[in-house]
Order: sequence, then structure tokens, then C-alpha cells
Amino acid sequence: FASFLVKPLHQLTRYPLILKRILAATDKRDKTEVDALQQAINKTESVLRFVERHVQESSDQTRLKQLNDSIDRAGLSNHELHLLQDIHLSGRRLLSEVDVQMRVHDKLYPLHLVLLSDLLLLTTKDVKDGKERLSLKMGSKDSKKKRTVLVLGVVMSRPVATDAKALFLINKAIAEIADCGPQMVEVVFETRSAATECNTRINNAVKEFINANPDWEEQLKKSYRETMAQQQHQQQ
Repeated sequence: FASFLVKPLHQLTRYPLILKRILAATDKRDKTEVDALQQAINKTESVLRFVERHVQESSDQTRLKQLNDSIDRAGLSNHELHLLQDIHLSGRRLLSEVDVQMRVHDKLYPLHLVLLSDLLLLTTKDVKDGKERLSLKMGSKDSKKKRTVLVLGVVMSRPVATDAKALFLINKAIAEIADCGPQMVEVVFETRSAATECNTRINNAVKEFINANPDWEEQLKKSYRETMAQQQHQQQ
């Protein structure tokens, strides 16, 4: 059934190619015909980009819903729970997912990075009975206290000088917020190019997030104060 759904998109990708072949065979002295064909090519390519973008957005939204349902939130602080609330309904975009290994004292532990438009999640992935579960706890004993829900404004990604296939993911400290570092996690990729690509994606996402939310730090502090006040009220 799914194969039938993508057939219209596959057909749509052929139209610009067909029109370009017709243009290549058209007498260039016939300016009216050349201009008409070029306009047709531009319009079909524009429609194709529009369709591809919306198909990708729909796919990402479906994946966000799956992530929201599969994340194990046990043991998270109230502030982290607030940040993760209904990740598929908050206008977030899924930018990237990648399986890596976390290096701690020369030992490697599996880690699954989820890059959203405002958060970086450090998770461990497990599949049982065909169902995916994402835990926000790291496998290493030395890393269990590290934060795994990181607001992009506090994230830095830097190459590791001694290993071209590795990155340092740094969580910068913010005064007043215990949930925001400082900490550093070293992650190792399968290839150098994968590490470079992920480094670029994370840093671009951080820049985009800060540019789109110039007052993000004050909003984060306000959110933290509100969740802490709520927690204190519940404990009374």
C-alpha cells in the first residue's frame, strides 16, 4: 500500500527531466518556445520542492510522535520533564538522529543522539518485541548524573583533536539553573565524515535556535523557576 502512495511523487520528479530534454532538443532560435519551456521547468521544480518539503515535514512529525511515545521519562527532573512535554505538539522540528558511541575512560557505550530544533537528547536505544524504547540515562556509571536533555542555547560541539571520528558535546553552565551543566561528553562516530556532518548540523542548529530566540536564556530561567516552584508546592 505504501508503494502506491509514493508513486505520484516519483512521477512528479520525471517532469522536469522530460522538459529539460525537450528544451535541449529545441531550436534555440525559437525564443518563444525556449522561454515557455524554461518557465515550465521552473514551475515544475518549484512544485517538486514544495511537495518534497511537505512530505519530509509529515514524515518528521510522524517520527516525533514515535519519539514522544518511546521516550522513558523516569528519573528526570521536573524541569527536564517540562522541556520534553509533548515534543510532537510544540512546533519542534526533527533535524537529525544518529547512533554513536560515548567514550568514557577508553570504554565505549552505545548512545543515540536526537537533534531537535531546540533540544539535543542523549539517549540509549533499546528494542524489545519490536518496540523501540529510548532511555534518557547513560550506560556508564560515571555518566549517569550527566544531563541528557540539553537546550540548544547551552550546547557546543567541537572536534576532538586526537580523533577525527569523535566530537566533544559540551553543555555550558547557566547560573541559577542546576539542570544546565557544565558537562562534556565525548562521542565517537563510525567515520570521519559522519562526525564532521554531525558537528556542522549541531552548530548550525544552535545558531538558528539562538537567532530565532534571542531571549532564550531568560525564558529558560523563567521556566526553571516555575517548575521548581511547582515542585516545592507539590512537596508541601
